[in-house]
Amino acid sequence: MKRFIRYGVVPVGIFFILLLVTVILIPILVNVQKYVPEIEKQVNKATGRAFSLGPDLGVSFFPWLSISFSDMKIGNPPGFSSDEFIKVRSFEARIKVLPLLRKRIEISRFVVGGLSVNLEKNASGQVNWEFGGEAESGKDSATSPPFSLGLLAEKLSFALLAVTDGQVKWHDSTQNVKYQVEDIMLLLNDFTPDRPVSLDCKATFDGKAVAVEGKVGPIMEEKNNQGALPVDLVFSVVNKMRGQMRGTITPQDKIPNFDLSLHLYSFSPRDFLSACDLPFPLQTKDPETFRASDLEFTARGDKEKITIEKGIGHLDDSKLNFSLLAQNFKHPQVDFTLDLDRIDLDRYLPLSIPEDQTDEKNPGQEEAVGGCRTWRDLALAGVIQVGALKMHGGTMTEVHLPLQSKEGILTVAPATFNIGRGQVEAALTLDLPAATPTMQATFKAQGLEAEALLHDYFGWDALRGTLSADLALQFAGGRLEPMNLSGEATLLIRDGSLVGLDLTRTTGMDGTHDSSHGAVAVDVPKEKLSTDFTEAKSVVTINNGLVQIREASLVAPDCNLQISGTADLARQQLNLQVKTGFVTTVLGKGGREEKVDHSSLSTISGTFTEPEINTREVLASGGNTGGRNNLKHLVAQKLSSPLEDDVKNLVGKDLVDPAVVAQRFRLQPETLRRTEIKKKLPIGTGKVHIDALREETTLR
Repeated sequence: MKRFIRYGVVPVGIFFILLLVTVILIPILVNVQKYVPEIEKQVNKATGRAFSLGPDLGVSFFPWLSISFSDMKIGNPPGFSSDEFIKVRSFEARIKVLPLLRKRIEISRFVVGGLSVNLEKNASGQVNWEFGGEAESGKDSATSPPFSLGLLAEKLSFALLAVTDGQVKWHDSTQNVKYQVEDIMLLLNDFTPDRPVSLDCKATFDGKAVAVEGKVGPIMEEKNNQGALPVDLVFSVVNKMRGQMRGTITPQDKIPNFDLSLHLYSFSPRDFLSACDLPFPLQTKDPETFRASDLEFTARGDKEKITIEKGIGHLDDSKLNFSLLAQNFKHPQVDFTLDLDRIDLDRYLPLSIPEDQTDEKNPGQEEAVGGCRTWRDLALAGVIQVGALKMHGGTMTEVHLPLQSKEGILTVAPATFNIGRGQVEAALTLDLPAATPTMQATFKAQGLEAEALLHDYFGWDALRGTLSADLALQFAGGRLEPMNLSGEATLLIRDGSLVGLDLTRTTGMDGTHDSSHGAVAVDVPKEKLSTDFTEAKSVVTINNGLVQIREASLVAPDCNLQISGTADLARQQLNLQVKTGFVTTVLGKGGREEKVDHSSLSTISGTFTEPEINTREVLASGGNTGGRNNLKHLVAQKLSSPLEDDVKNLVGKDLVDPAVVAQRFRLQPETLRRTEIKKKLPIGTGKVHIDALREETTLR
């Protein structure tokens, strides 16, 4: 036994002692600094980049395998604005030696100080983070086994991993975009395969503080040999927006798989953008909008599709439920649902809409073409539902908007909603990729209360009745202008009333009272005036912005109204004729009431803002007075001047004369046989009965 110890154990022990001493003395006895040029040469050859190390390279082998250096630099290839790709001010790593014998990596310290990374895309589209060609990288990926994060985690642990005083710069010369993340501080503590690691990360993005903290891991190995990484993180941006993200992230070749739930706690979008030194993009009518919002949803995705479920969001007083499915990213197919309980858009509308400013060179034309291609590739299908939508003073309820887009053609049909206590059905087709963008829209409404509709949207209380509408419009052109608009519209109002206007008490379009036809001149407050009608109908056609009134009429018990003519929307010019026929009541002998028919013809010309109105009186029935006239009333009126040449000799005579009546109301342009007409005038008790006057073809 003594012999075995003397010649077996002792020599082995001495060998390990000498080996240990050698390992300890190597960093002292060997000047590793003289190997720096060779290291730089080999790295330069392997990467094709300039590489340099500072004068503080240090190596030790016991009790840790450690390495430290300073001022390490990796350069950029030619063609980039910055000379440096990566710069490290200081680096220190310590790995325990004995666990390496068991094929385990136990890192006690891994610290990077002053890390600076410049990511750049030059004007030709080349990026500086690619070290090899596409063929070489493809070959490596084909021959190398798939990376397994779970397998690495089983053999890896560390007590501290830290990055301090780091910065990352991003410069895209193709779009002239620059971003910068500074003051990066990343701490990972006590990572082992069987428990999560604590994460603490802080940085400033363009001077704005960003922080993330929480737990990451442990890494779980799955059947496909890809490690799933659980995360439970709380993040904060400029101390104005906070949220939480939970779930798993599984690394893949290009796009990782993820199954995450995201919750943004309640925050103010206005305060958040203000803290980011960004102007709020909208100047809303209500400055108290966008003061409170939150968001929560679950997202799952891989390289084939992305699914968003259980989406709930709040904006001020509105609540939104939503879901989304996006797949086939080369030719995207998106299905979605949006369900909003209520929203008052009047609060969110901008104070004013800026005028359209078009550059002479028409910039963005190429972008528009590219956008059309993207729009053509998108397949969209979804439904938007709103319980109550308030806009321009009116409220629409039970809004249902089914959207569908295929090959660049957007269709909304059939859209339905309730408004003005009636129902509306509409359809819209928008073709953007066409050489000339086109839009077609149809609109059908039934049972609308005109009074509620006009009061809510325009503040008018001048019309009552049940409204039905049928519109079909087409628009074609690059800009939304009246001259590009065509179509047809039919409006019908039944059992209605014109409030504040009594057509039987007026003869002109100016609304002044006229008692010349026997109307009783009694002052009546405007709010008590009204004209009840059984039907009001309008049929118009629009051709390149020119509105042609084919039929416009109002039928009432004591009056009727007819409108014809055109309105040029582009030039804002009017050319209308308004014919009004009405019945007035006069007092006859003995106080008995008599009905008298009257009619007036008005022309409206000029512009929309300054119309010119001319009115003249005509006979209502075109050849027949249509009733009995009060004798005293007729005798009291004289034929006035100026008049046409053929009736100047009648000026000043009583209108009871049949010849005067005939020529005054243009019933008889030729000479009448007065002797025969007078025989047809029976003498009664103070009243004159005038039969229909007939024109004599032969003068005698």
